[in-house]
Amino acid sequence: MNTARSIALACALSPACLAPLAAVGVATSLYSSEAAAQQIKAVDAYWAITERPTVVHCGDSQRYYRVAELQPGTLVRVDGQSGDWARIAYPSGIGAFVRADSVTQGEDPGTLILNSPSRLYAANAVAGLDGSWKALLAEGQALPAGTKLTALETVRNQSNAISGYKVAAPEAARGFVLRSNLRTLTPAELNAAGVASTPAPAPAPTPAPTTPAATEPATPAPISLIEEPTSTGTPPPATRPATDTPTDAPMVIEQRPAAPVQPSPAAGSLQALDESFRRVQSQSDAEAEIDELRAELEAALAKVDDVPSNRFIRAGLQQRIEILRIRAEWRDQMRALEERRLAATAATGTTERTIQELQQHRVYTITGKLTTSELYDGVRLPRMLRVQSIGGQTTRTLGYIQPTPELNLDTKIGQTVGVVGNIILDPRTGLRTIEASRVEVLANVPTSRE
Repeated sequence: MNTARSIALACALSPACLAPLAAVGVATSLYSSEAAAQQIKAVDAYWAITERPTVVHCGDSQRYYRVAELQPGTLVRVDGQSGDWARIAYPSGIGAFVRADSVTQGEDPGTLILNSPSRLYAANAVAGLDGSWKALLAEGQALPAGTKLTALETVRNQSNAISGYKVAAPEAARGFVLRSNLRTLTPAELNAAGVASTPAPAPAPTPAPTTPAATEPATPAPISLIEEPTSTGTPPPATRPATDTPTDAPMVIEQRPAAPVQPSPAAGSLQALDESFRRVQSQSDAEAEIDELRAELEAALAKVDDVPSNRFIRAGLQQRIEILRIRAEWRDQMRALEERRLAATAATGTTERTIQELQQHRVYTITGKLTTSELYDGVRLPRMLRVQSIGGQTTRTLGYIQPTPELNLDTKIGQTVGVVGNIILDPRTGLRTIEASRVEVLANVPTSRE
């Protein structure tokens, strides 16, 4: 199956297919090979999250999965810098995963004891334990056997057997955020936190231009649908870094001028959609919001006048729509095969039965797992949260909810919820949104597929 997908994508992304874009400086950078992770420089400073929610990743690249989302104004301690990224100490409330065979139950309720040294796993906020492959602690920081851990949650597999636990993260836990999403503290914040004045986030180094070898084809130019300014972030690495810099490295406070604030592209603009395209293309078929982005691109194409001066913009949009169409067809074929396989196996699992009972007796409009959206993130497009299906081998987006203070959705991200409200279908894009009057956490639903 992977071979078939590779052939399909290779055809869609072949030089012949991309020639119209390359001729006008419009090319895709899908699945490109990137440079290795940069050396992490030690710093010691307290900064705060800017005016927009910020995702914490388990490594210094967008290709590392997310472990949490921090709200504006959150105070973070920064102890390292790597290109565009700042390494931060885990704020309270972010957990880690440990496999069930690595621990035994302690005498005190909710206590686990390590059977052998462990670096734990950075908790994947979207894919749960099964999707958590990154070691949380650096080499040399492994917790010794006998260490007591505080269990926050039990994780079960498809057979309802315990496969692991979410535990409180140790003090040495570190994550990464984009430095552009950090700001210096106000005097009032400094006084409240009881810390000294700290330097502003230093500007990321500008990578030196490179010239491709004469025997190799030139690297395609970055995507550029229109003449708009773009951010100059350091490209993410294609490989996982072997180690992290130990947190006990000498602390050197770098005195540099504050980084200039790069304006974010307007929500719904061609540049914003272009950035969304790159992000969606870096995600797996199961998680990527392919259909939604394709509808947004088609709506944008409909607004571009069919005149000679716009032919390059239209060609770029049409190329991206076609690539997303191929991905959607492949994803749907894989889903159909998986659903047929499931139909021939055992009866519906515990999670699906529980959801059905809740739908029958509590009259929810939809039930599913509440997650953040890479597409509707409040930067490129208006911020909304996704409600995804649970209980099966395939994942579907059931609808989107716009956060409001009354719903308090940010405290429910990652949990199974029941939603009461009206489903609205956008005739322009086909987007399913929910005008929610109530969103409840379903505490008695198994969490095997978090």
